[in-house]
Amino acid sequence: MFVGLCFLAPALVLPLLPPVQPARCGYPRCCDGANAADDGEIQMEADGVPCSSGRIVTELVDASGSPLPDRFMLAVRACRGEFAPEDASIDTERGDDLITTALLEFPAVVRLRVVSRVLDDATADSLVDDVTRLVEAASNGEGSVSAKVRGGRRSVDLAMRVDDAKALAALRAALSEDSRVQMCF
Repeated sequence: MFVGLCFLAPALVLPLLPPVQPARCGYPRCCDGANAADDGEIQMEADGVPCSSGRIVTELVDASGSPLPDRFMLAVRACRGEFAPEDASIDTERGDDLITTALLEFPAVVRLRVVSRVLDDATADSLVDDVTRLVEAASNGEGSVSAKVRGGRRSVDLAMRVDDAKALAALRAALSEDSRVQMCF
């Protein structure tokens, strides 16, 4: 009945509805603090605004009380801007490894895979040798390289220590620029 009347004449129906009473909020300086009234009276803040019924959530947990997964917490941190660079002018999708810098603690051991184009055996072997030399030079001999033949392609897995995200970006760029390389990830 009220719904139909609201559409027809809201000015007539609204005075008939009971007034909305805010609940006690639980905020320490307000309803549950020294100013709390035990008689059920609505408490007012210093500026004359009634206390709200909202809660302040400081710990994110699921319905069972377990902490949320790391993936979700990383997304929350990203929404809060924790991974944003201090210089806003470089905060674009084309910035060099901004996410890598935020997620990894450098120096770090990184693993990359280089997949060659379809090559003859001699050219593929020279690619593996070149990647091995590059890794040894960049990591002071602390890297490892292994290659597998997959069809007519070579899959080269490498692990090496890098000092920062810029060094990693330079390594990936050097590998990707080689005409024998199909992809580097």
